[in-house]
Amino acid sequence: MEKLPEDMTGNQRQQVHELLCRYEDVFCRGTYDMGCTSLVEHTIDTGSQRPIRQGLRRHPTVYHR
Repeated sequence: MEKLPEDMTGNQRQQVHELLCRYEDVFCRGTYDMGCTSLVEHTIDTGSQRPIRQGLRRHPTVYHR
């Protein structure tokens, strides 16, 4: 709520608050709060080549929160 534009009216802020409360199960609350789904499946076409398997890469310390 604190990131809403300053020029919003009190009524608009109240509507946003009600919307967020009503659908709070839809929005993520943190960076890694996305969850999983079985509704879609992602594939990468590699042609006739086998996929390359690599380990995870280290992230710079500044990105760790």
